[in-house]
Amino acid sequence: MMTLDNDAAVELLMASDPTPSSGGKGVSRPGSGYIQCEDIQLCTSWMNISNDPIVGNEQPSKIYWNRIADDFHQNRDFDSNRSANSLEHRMGIILKDCMLFQACYEQIERRNPSGVPYQEHMIEAQARYARASSGKSFQLVHCWLKVRHCEKFASLRQNKMPSRKQDAAPEGEEQQEASQGPPSKKARPPGRKQSKDKLKKMKEMTSTRI
Repeated sequence: MMTLDNDAAVELLMASDPTPSSGGKGVSRPGSGYIQCEDIQLCTSWMNISNDPIVGNEQPSKIYWNRIADDFHQNRDFDSNRSANSLEHRMGIILKDCMLFQACYEQIERRNPSGVPYQEHMIEAQARYARASSGKSFQLVHCWLKVRHCEKFASLRQNKMPSRKQDAAPEGEEQQEASQGPPSKKARPPGRKQSKDKLKKMKEMTSTRI
């Protein structure tokens, strides 16, 4: 499986091409899309508050996201005026996309030999994600690297994960099986006594007609 050292290598690859479309650092402006440093700090704040055994999610949603917003602004080293509502919406998008990509990556890990370089795993996972997202590429690798080892992230994925049997089926097989429905039961062949009785009745009916 992908190790923390491999995570660091992916971060180096990302840093070599920090374009805005792939989460580049850029500059945060009011009303603009989130930049990479905002995403990373948001993920960090979300993990800090979610993993706090005293805080957790045992509180109203508004208070929960206000605490995340407070942590976000207290620890950021860049300009940003994101509200708690904006951060909550953004984190929802991050979690949804990262969960899908994590599922794609784990499918590649299970089906490919362990000796395949992790870079190839990433490429194949990206391709699988694109197929599941109508051709959309995964733009949140920087967020995925941040949350994928988080206990809270794993817990959320577990609640939404399909059965292992369905997940392990080849592509398209689930739909094919669903359309076919359960296999029909074959009729049980008649026994010897039943066959004799049927033959006897037929003879009696024939003799009566004659």
